Amino acid sequence: MIISISIPFSILVTLLAMNFAGITLNMLTMTGLILGVGMIVDASIVIIENIWQYRERGAKPRISAILGTDEMFKSVFAGNITTICVFIPLIFFKSQLGMIGEMAEEMIFTIVISLVSSLLVALFLVPVLAGKWISLITREERPLKWKPLILLDSLLQLSLDGVTRVYGVILRLALRHRLTTILLVAGSMALAVALTPRLNINLMPGFADSSVSLTVSLPVGTPLQKTEAILLELEYVVREEVRGYTNLVTSVATGRPGTSSSYTGSISIQLPEANKQIDTAETVKAKLRAHFDRFPDVSFAFGMGMARQMQGSADIDIALRSDDLDAAFAVANNIKDLMKTQLEGLGEPTIDLTEGLPQVEIKIDRRRAYDLGVNIKAVANELYAAVNGYTATVFREAGEEYSVVVLLREEDRSKIVDLDRIFANGTSGRVALANFASLEKGIGPVSIARENQTRIIHLSADILNNERAYMVEDRIQELIDENLVIPDSVNLAFEGSWRDVSDMGKTFGLIILLAVILVFGVMAGTYESFRDPFINLLTIPLMFIGVISIHILTGENLTMFTAIGAVMLAGIVVNNGIILVDYTNLLVRRGTSIHDACHLAGMSRLRPVLMTTLTTILGMIPMAFFGGENAMMIKPIGLTVVGGLSSATFITLFFIPVVYSLLNERKQSIDVALPGTPDSTEEVHAN
Repeated sequence: MIISISIPFSILVTLLAMNFAGITLNMLTMTGLILGVGMIVDASIVIIENIWQYRERGAKPRISAILGTDEMFKSVFAGNITTICVFIPLIFFKSQLGMIGEMAEEMIFTIVISLVSSLLVALFLVPVLAGKWISLITREERPLKWKPLILLDSLLQLSLDGVTRVYGVILRLALRHRLTTILLVAGSMALAVALTPRLNINLMPGFADSSVSLTVSLPVGTPLQKTEAILLELEYVVREEVRGYTNLVTSVATGRPGTSSSYTGSISIQLPEANKQIDTAETVKAKLRAHFDRFPDVSFAFGMGMARQMQGSADIDIALRSDDLDAAFAVANNIKDLMKTQLEGLGEPTIDLTEGLPQVEIKIDRRRAYDLGVNIKAVANELYAAVNGYTATVFREAGEEYSVVVLLREEDRSKIVDLDRIFANGTSGRVALANFASLEKGIGPVSIARENQTRIIHLSADILNNERAYMVEDRIQELIDENLVIPDSVNLAFEGSWRDVSDMGKTFGLIILLAVILVFGVMAGTYESFRDPFINLLTIPLMFIGVISIHILTGENLTMFTAIGAVMLAGIVVNNGIILVDYTNLLVRRGTSIHDACHLAGMSRLRPVLMTTLTTILGMIPMAFFGGENAMMIKPIGLTVVGGLSSATFITLFFIPVVYSLLNERKQSIDVALPGTPDSTEEVHAN
């Protein structure tokens, strides 16, 4: 009852703070609330469980509330602060995380506010309720009378007693064989590390797209009728083979017939929601790819899906930088041919530069032009006026204005030789263009891209299987080394998703390192010691056992949202260690031996540790397993918390007492039990 009151109170405080901060309820803030709900009750459970132990020993409600809260104050406070402080590095490195940092900011705010409110509730509201308003009543004081409740209570009590006894036996065994226990934990860590290469790593989680867009490009100058015929054939394929689409739009040549756009077209296929799709977006793409070989002179490119748009780059992105655009384009085409013919599992390689617009280059002999007294700017103006025309005047009639454009007649500018008959003003009169310039036919690019003032061409492709991007990049590099000679003027670099993952991974590695340092600092300040915080830090690596295991079992890929979950876990998993170590220290100060203190602390803290862990895990299970396609972005966070917290908690219950006994067995007990405080013997009977 007391804990159930603390949940809505903490949520209301969080919603109020969100309202003041101008934060709306959305998928990410709701994720923060879900995470917060799972952790909101942790501090209250620890406090109320310790108060309950004093009530079972016969202490009065008010005294139990004071003593129970006082004993757990340090560990509860440190546990919540460690969970909060791990988010500080995420805020500092938000700009380096790009869209992920922006998306996580509101979620972090929600979690932090919910944790702060839950800490205040646990330290101030829960003791007041437990000690005065809603006093905890033991079974001896008020036995149950309804038989179904008696049966249920007996079954629960027997289950808890059974778990406690089994745990006690295994813990005794672990404390007697400490080296074996440590080797088992180290072996589990090594196994998790060995299994990591089996997992694929992506920047963003996979999304079920609700549409497929296909762009079709034919050689420049292809008549509109031929482009339309190919698009209609593909449209027929869609109508015959694709199942469950809701809308189909075919577009041919966005401009006027005869213009440069007459050789392009597109097909857009709308699909229903993910849970109602018969053919998914990937299935539709596969069915269309099966017909691409029928059109050898046509280039195909699928539009970016939701994940690709958020990721910002293709799986494979080869950037070629050069001031010699022709050389770079030739290299790009050669690499594209190698990828299409010698690599399997790749989507359609696409070059973002389209070459093929016929053009005439007018090369002016500047010395000859100067000898004739011709100004180069005047030549350019004459050419522009003759071919494109210039506005000579504006004719106005009846309130309307008409521009009067003067240019050569169609028959005087329809052939290339007509350019030789254009005249420019010189110092000695009008001079024909043929006297100081030559004409050359050529092909020019449709567009030119620049990055950092350097011309650049991107050759991109998507990976259709689960092969890692860096492995595909290595294979492409081997093909290039074996078959091509890259000119010195062309600089080639891989800038696809793997580079983004590597850069982001380094940033998250630094974030986790800073989070661990902050956690250590908080615990060192709390304990006024470096030994006990070091023991608690050993729980952090244990979480990776569960993280790797749950991703292997579910077949999910590791993403950058998994890294966000790992950062959160760095602050969560130490809480159980803090509870165990803090209570062990309390028993040692009361005169209990190191070995017995480790065993008694584990037995005494087993119930709150299990309850706090289960509340967090149960709160994450809907997000991790039942979120549906619309929750794919936050699913990795839920999976990470469920897997990491499960393994860290289970191993912590045995590993932390073993490590504590190893590092403190030579330490002398310097404190004795305070007068009126139950000694260790009484605690054994109480438990």
